[in-house]
Amino acid sequence: WEGRFLRRAGAPRGLAPGGARLGEDGRLAPEPRPRSPSGEALHLALLGLAAACDGLPRTLVPAGQALAQLEHKAAALEACRAAAPHLHGFLPVLAARGEGAALESDVSVRHNGMLAWALYFVTHALDEAGQPALAKRFGAHLQEMRAWAVHLCYKGRGKVAARVTVGPRQDDEPVRSEQNCDDPCTGELFSLFLDLLADWGARPRSEREALWTDVDRHRWLSAAPAGLGGPCSEASPEAATRDWKYLALPYLARPAPRRLLLGAEKLRCQRARRRGLPGLPRHAPAGCGSAAAGPASGGGRAEDEVEEEDEDEQARCSAATASGACALLLAEPAVGAAWLHSALSACEGVQTPWGMAEACPSGGAAGGPLLDWDTKATTALAALGGLGSWVGRYLERDGLLARFRAVVDCLYASLAPGPPAEELAGFLLPAGAEEEEEEE
Repeated sequence: WEGRFLRRAGAPRGLAPGGARLGEDGRLAPEPRPRSPSGEALHLALLGLAAACDGLPRTLVPAGQALAQLEHKAAALEACRAAAPHLHGFLPVLAARGEGAALESDVSVRHNGMLAWALYFVTHALDEAGQPALAKRFGAHLQEMRAWAVHLCYKGRGKVAARVTVGPRQDDEPVRSEQNCDDPCTGELFSLFLDLLADWGARPRSEREALWTDVDRHRWLSAAPAGLGGPCSEASPEAATRDWKYLALPYLARPAPRRLLLGAEKLRCQRARRRGLPGLPRHAPAGCGSAAAGPASGGGRAEDEVEEEDEDEQARCSAATASGACALLLAEPAVGAAWLHSALSACEGVQTPWGMAEACPSGGAAGGPLLDWDTKATTALAALGGLGSWVGRYLERDGLLARFRAVVDCLYASLAPGPPAEELAGFLLPAGAEEEEEEE
């Protein structure tokens, strides 16, 4: 079902689409939406799994077709490097059509972190699958990013620019944004790329360590006065981006991040049931950070102490979406599958011949006809279990897993006290699913 969209979306252009609209005749019409580096990352991840792994990934794309699409993608990335050598493999947001036309003059650092880790995965996966020549082509793109990442994006004293503008001349110095890339989602993902994979040249080790002592980074991971703010995977309003670090790296193998995600998802299930939603909202409530830190991580406030959201916040969370189950699919696959099935079943408009549409508004209204690439690919990747176990194995092989564990454990040390993740049981299922259980 989703595979039909993926196979259509990837051929033969190479670069991932922004999305498509479903016409009245049931055919896909390409939607002229910008294409981001993160969309490329998701496409690489799905194709890499299909090329390297028997079983479920190949129901999305057969191995031969996945390899053919990866050949197109390798050529497209090579064309991007040739067209913009000054960007050193970093991709700007690309125009909806064409192979490498930049839509913006600067580069979003955090979205390129997702791309870098997807390249790391696909390079190793293809090498394991007996495709060394193709692996080398993706490895060349990754190596260019590794060689230049610190020079382009690092501001010193642990600060990483959120956006970078690079002139076309060889002697042009990068212009780094005043805003920093320090969020606990994709910003953290990029900083781990800098720490584990980037070339720091002659810079002292203390500069790399400063990435994790930055006060601004830690404000996301410490409870604010009265328990507000706090550590939560819902800190970002974009559901897709908040899930990517759990999709890409072996976070769930570490106790504190796993407990954090379980607590946040448990609370989201409770709120969806209380509102009578058939699925989980794509945008998490703003107060979720503090609430998830309650029984989940030993800090913050309990669920019954969380203030009700204002009307604007409730409206923002009034639509249940299939993609809202992504993080839950990773944290508790069976429960996530139940919520995903409920969202897909609740509204006929969400089910299309090309997989799921974007949303299922509550109240029985038809879902929107837009098939968004990032949310569809994120959901598919979560249903396949993500890349965490794969990348963890490759990091261990490269001698980097111990460093990853040390960084994550230190970064989340304030969340270490608390009950084991196994005690965070009792996830609420959708109302229909619980009724079916009672009947059985």
